[in-house]
Amino acid sequence: MFDRTAISEVLNLIFQQRVFFYSEADFQVVLAKSLAKRYSEFDIYLEEPLNHGSIDIVIKDESGALKCVIELKYNLAITEGVKNFNRNKHGEIKFNVKKGSGGYNSARYSFWKDVSKLKMIVSKNTIGFVIFLTNHKGHWQDGDIECGVDRFFKIGENRPVVKGALVWQSTDKQNKVHPTVIIENSYNLKSAWHSVEGSEFRYLLLEVK
Repeated sequence: MFDRTAISEVLNLIFQQRVFFYSEADFQVVLAKSLAKRYSEFDIYLEEPLNHGSIDIVIKDESGALKCVIELKYNLAITEGVKNFNRNKHGEIKFNVKKGSGGYNSARYSFWKDVSKLKMIVSKNTIGFVIFLTNHKGHWQDGDIECGVDRFFKIGENRPVVKGALVWQSTDKQNKVHPTVIIENSYNLKSAWHSVEGSEFRYLLLEVK
């Protein structure tokens, strides 16, 4: 019932209506409402506190059993398309656009941190996904692990299989802000990236194993 195909179908239905969101929280609420509509027999929770921290979206059955956990990342590049979308008919800015989960490098770090967090929750009865929505082409184009402080956290579709200890390549102070993340299983990102038809956005849908 909850698999990559089903979640992708829900996302694509959303993106037929809108693909621009004003914040990660905006994206979270829209996705939760769409999931609740499709899976009306289940209960949907936002920011549900579990053993390893709060989870963006949690789905439980009527008995309270945990069925699906989802973490979201939304990283926005302020392009001309975004600027035009964010103007009313008089050309005035409607909302102060935010970048969602923070800076370019930190967003990718947070993605793998969420993968590691959900790994401690998923089981044979509970499936987990991390979704990264962005219009910043550098995210899906850059898989070069030879350069950059976040080199081991890159999520480009040409990135080699990801597994093991991901270490932030910077000063001791920054390493305290970005502690090492352990990825237990292997992930191939090429098949996980999806284009959003008719837009500059793409999303990375990763099932946590």
